[in-house]
Amino acid sequence: METNATSTQHSPSIMKKIGRNLPVILILLGILVMGTYFRTVGINWDEFTHLHPDERFLTIVTAKLEPESSFLGYLRTSSSTLNPYNKGEGLYVYGNFPMTATFYVARWTEAFQPNFCNDLTIGDPTLFCRADLTGYDGVHIVGRALSALVDVVSVLFTFMIGRRLYGKWAGLMAAFFMATAVMPIQQSHFYTMDNWATLFTTMSIYFAVRASENSNNWLWWSLLGLVLGLNVASRINVAPVALSAGIAGIVWLVRRYQLNKQQYRIDTIAEYVRSRTGILDIQTVIIGGMLAALLSMFVFRLAMPYAFSDAQMVRDIAFANQQEEPGTFGLMVQSVFGFNPQWLRNMEEIQRLQEPEASFPPALQWTDRPAIIFPLTNMFLYGMGPLAALLAWLGVGFALWRTVNGKKDWLLHAIPLFWTVGYFLFIGTRWVKSIRYFLPIYPTLFILGGWFTVWAIQRLYIRMNVRKNNKALNQVYWASFSGLATLAVVASLLWANGFTNIYRQPMTRVAASDWIYENVPTAISLHYQSADGPKIHNLPLRDTSLFPDAGGYIMPFILPEDGIVEAIEINYLTAENELTDATIRLTIDGAYDQPFLTGGEAVISGTPTRKPIHLDIKPVQFAAGDRHQLHIESTADAPVRLETSIISSEHWDDPLPVRGRGRDPYSQYYRGLSTGPMATTHPDDDAKRVELYTWIKEADYIVLSSQRSLWSLPRLPITYPLMIHYYDGLFNGELGFEMIQEFHGEMSIGPIDMNDTTGQFGWGEVPVKAWPPPGMFAAEEAFSVYDHPPVWIFKKTEAYDDLAAARYLAEVDLKTATFQNPLEATQSPNGLYLPAETQEMQQQGGTWWEIFNPDGWLSNSGVAAAVAWWLVVIALGLITFPISFAVFQNLYDRGYALSRILAILLLSWLTWLAASWQILPHQRSSY
Repeated sequence: METNATSTQHSPSIMKKIGRNLPVILILLGILVMGTYFRTVGINWDEFTHLHPDERFLTIVTAKLEPESSFLGYLRTSSSTLNPYNKGEGLYVYGNFPMTATFYVARWTEAFQPNFCNDLTIGDPTLFCRADLTGYDGVHIVGRALSALVDVVSVLFTFMIGRRLYGKWAGLMAAFFMATAVMPIQQSHFYTMDNWATLFTTMSIYFAVRASENSNNWLWWSLLGLVLGLNVASRINVAPVALSAGIAGIVWLVRRYQLNKQQYRIDTIAEYVRSRTGILDIQTVIIGGMLAALLSMFVFRLAMPYAFSDAQMVRDIAFANQQEEPGTFGLMVQSVFGFNPQWLRNMEEIQRLQEPEASFPPALQWTDRPAIIFPLTNMFLYGMGPLAALLAWLGVGFALWRTVNGKKDWLLHAIPLFWTVGYFLFIGTRWVKSIRYFLPIYPTLFILGGWFTVWAIQRLYIRMNVRKNNKALNQVYWASFSGLATLAVVASLLWANGFTNIYRQPMTRVAASDWIYENVPTAISLHYQSADGPKIHNLPLRDTSLFPDAGGYIMPFILPEDGIVEAIEINYLTAENELTDATIRLTIDGAYDQPFLTGGEAVISGTPTRKPIHLDIKPVQFAAGDRHQLHIESTADAPVRLETSIISSEHWDDPLPVRGRGRDPYSQYYRGLSTGPMATTHPDDDAKRVELYTWIKEADYIVLSSQRSLWSLPRLPITYPLMIHYYDGLFNGELGFEMIQEFHGEMSIGPIDMNDTTGQFGWGEVPVKAWPPPGMFAAEEAFSVYDHPPVWIFKKTEAYDDLAAARYLAEVDLKTATFQNPLEATQSPNGLYLPAETQEMQQQGGTWWEIFNPDGWLSNSGVAAAVAWWLVVIALGLITFPISFAVFQNLYDRGYALSRILAILLLSWLTWLAASWQILPHQRSSY
């Protein structure tokens, strides 16, 4: 009865509380639903092509894992089937916890798949039923779903922090901006660890805020330690968030000091620290911090077990180093607290790869990227959107100003401000400053922005209604800032919707691949009329040889749609010997025992070298899906070969077309370069010039499947002068190639079209500027290459000429090409060359090669050059000897030995004086 009475007594107040907060609850639910939609729309955006390199690696590794039968087995690093190192991965630098969680969620989800899908119509195309949820073509979908889910939870905790510190409306504003921010939305479409780290960072900030309010409650310290451990087990570079525990303790002590100062008349902090209350408070904070630290280490040990050794590994290491095996206690300590040497080596390796001296392909993009400015630009234009970012950083600046000036609310700002500014400076001043690394501060940025927005609107509203003398001006201020806040909300929503267009349409590489399959010829193409007009169907025939009296070649095929086949094209016919009236005959029969349908033949004379042969045939109606056979034979005395298009690609990038939809491009349809992908990032030299000429000569089509090399290599002009010249000739047509198609991620807000890869905006059309590379407003490479990379396709035209291509490549003087790493290139932004004005002035009297003949006898004979130099020095000495004779007349030789040195000094001084006279005309009066 007491329980019922108590329940009845409290239920009206609970219902009243819910009723009062119902608008806030409904708005928050709407924000969470909207955030979920943006994060899950087009979750299979790449159609199983695995474009994202990090996600691809994590998918491969996760698909290899196997469940452990016991918890001890899970912790046993040397033998655990959940350890990537035991699955053949020598380099694994990601957190273990998100991968392990994804693996088990995928297995749990797969258990429901048969029963769920059996209840659906046969052939149901739902992604859940098509995906192999624990295999390579499916586990990444589970990973993406979890990445989206944890980010929605981050939106919720963003609201909770904002509400706790600044009130419900500030919390809602922060949650809305977080839900519509493009960078979290993009990362939610990837199976990576970034959103996991953001969630645990946001939770850490929330529990730190709660601990700063009530450090006597060990629950908040315990939860803080729990999420800190999970955070570092997701991404180790967010470990600095642990410092928020110290800030929480300081904030609580300051609040306790202020409270005791009023109650017990304590005048100074020193008195408070020496008082019994102060000592107990400090002890409370120390115990709370130690509890959080110990729990975080314990959780990290459990969630990231493969960063540590086990007993067997300790024994193996001792044996390998010919050391005595440690005792029982030592073995236990080392197996529990000792780090895995392989994990430590991985951490050192990833650190090395992010150093300025690293010069492997992905590192080239960081050349000459200004600290702070580069991440801020990307954050404003792409990660958050300009207006949301503006409000966020205004909030940071205003909170920092109030804190420095000791305003009453500075304690509220301490934790979010410390984390935001500290982590931004920590990452923003590093060499590698990818914009996704700043995700952990997005929640606190939006919290401070939400607080500032609500505070400013409320303060301006009060001023507008209280101050009568400047009422009109205050109304303008209030309306202006309210309009800015409203515009920021609308712009954020539109930017999120515009960006997610890339997930509602075929991904650029998939669209480019479909175009290639339809338009780039294979060995044989069928020309047919469809309901939409004339089309070409390239048969999956890569290469084949037709030998005399061998019966020809039979190939089955299916037309993709209803159509009337009117012609057959042999696209590249080759023969080693001269042919005399040889006949190539093609016939199309019905499948198996069906009768002959149509056919044609062509007579070939001479020696064909990748020659196209067109055969007009009797038009025949074909139905989509019907199976037919194409029969090819030759009457030539020598073998003839039917070849396909050769498509070049660049190394460190994916070749196109991509594999998928039952098509394997480079085993069925096309050939790549005989030497493999173009090694574009190898330093330029004469050998590379020969290779580049060979690549150009061999390729029928050149496909740039992203801007990785195209826009990174020009950042190192001394190292890559040849490649810069090559790209220039490729785009302007001087190499004999024509750009026939390009694909870009289409992002638009109404009539405004955006191209993030070039940093351009257009009205009614997508702005494209492929070459030269864009300026500072273009998004960071990773923002596009992971889910909507630009693609350019070039075709060799009849204007191509081998000799002309060779002459064009020979125009580059590689004598001055010098290898530079990104740091060296950054420190010499002009490529070690003089500024243009100075260079022009220096060359007015002629260049070195114009003044001195490089082919003359002095340049090619060391003996002659030495004798000439000796004679010149003697002559110069004789010229200045009168001066030295007068100056050094007290010396025995009257300065004859010094006359030559004096001549060189005078000549150098006069040269410097002349140069200074031209360079510094405004200082001539001083000479």
